[in-house]
Amino acid sequence: MSDPDDIPNSWEGEPDPGPPDEFTQMLFKRPGPPPPHLVKLGETLVGRAKLKLRDFRVDREDIECAAVAAAKNGELSQHDARLIFLDTGDVVSRPLVQRYLDAREFELIAKYLRYRIMYHPSGWLTERNRLALDGMIAGGEAAMAVGLLREFLKKLHRHTQERWRAAGRKAPKGMTDPHSRDTYDKMRSDAIRELPGHLQIAELELAEIGQYLSEHGSREDNRAIEKFREEIAKVRQRFGIE
Repeated sequence: MSDPDDIPNSWEGEPDPGPPDEFTQMLFKRPGPPPPHLVKLGETLVGRAKLKLRDFRVDREDIECAAVAAAKNGELSQHDARLIFLDTGDVVSRPLVQRYLDAREFELIAKYLRYRIMYHPSGWLTERNRLALDGMIAGGEAAMAVGLLREFLKKLHRHTQERWRAAGRKAPKGMTDPHSRDTYDKMRSDAIRELPGHLQIAELELAEIGQYLSEHGSREDNRAIEKFREEIAKVRQRFGIE
């Protein structure tokens, strides 16, 4: 993890891809708790599914398609079928994680959750993912759970680092066009205004990750948390954020 005071004149590493399109947001946003009847429908569909237990995503999609078929047969509403098809509130993937845990298919769960990390620079530690991590640990696969947390930590760090670098980014040399300068000033002003929220989110995430790593992680794992916190403290001091 790099020094927060080393803020370059231009972006380093991967550029921020920007906000996802509307459909991607529907697929990957973190909604509030689903209604109880939807949870029950998801549990029922997962419970009666004949799983292949070779690919978590494939089994999940088969169950979601079964919901669409059930709606066509009048067994559930079109609205509920759409919500289930999108796995709203993890109503399919959460009970499916439990079935995979029961079958001790820990690596297949890890593969699926590892893929999902790329869509979650924050907010990855959902109830479903905690269920998976706790199940791995209980099943003797604490190292696997820690590995997933370290990958999420890396994603969280990169995302937060981009936010503080945007707040401290210097104007390119030779910028004389008034419109370009106004655009730059607005972008930096927005970045500075939003930075406290991003730092607070990162600190909350670190507290949750730290609960796992303090018990199951190595000294190196816990040092990664400490270094991130130290960086945030420096950024707060640099920008005068309480």
